[in-house]
Amino acid sequence: MSFWSITDWDWTMVLGFTVYFCAGLALGRIYFHVLWRSTEMIVANGRMWMILVLTIGRLALIVGALIAVSLQGAAPLLATALGIGLARSWTLRVTSEEAP
Repeated sequence: MSFWSITDWDWTMVLGFTVYFCAGLALGRIYFHVLWRSTEMIVANGRMWMILVLTIGRLALIVGALIAVSLQGAAPLLATALGIGLARSWTLRVTSEEAP
């Protein structure tokens, strides 16, 4: 039995990996977008209480989500982390085009 044989895969595992990857992608996109907006507010001398609220909310979101996913096991945590990593690259690419 080969590891790469498509007939040996458990499709529910593949579907679960895909769902957690997409969730990580969405979570990472939100996290890094809020980080970008917070940074813009700091540079523009924005309201400090709003920056603090965004920072605490951003950290609470990512920590809470990763703790919840870690309770599901290593594979979902890995898929979510991969999604977050890809979202970071995506956000850096998008924001570098927006930067002056």
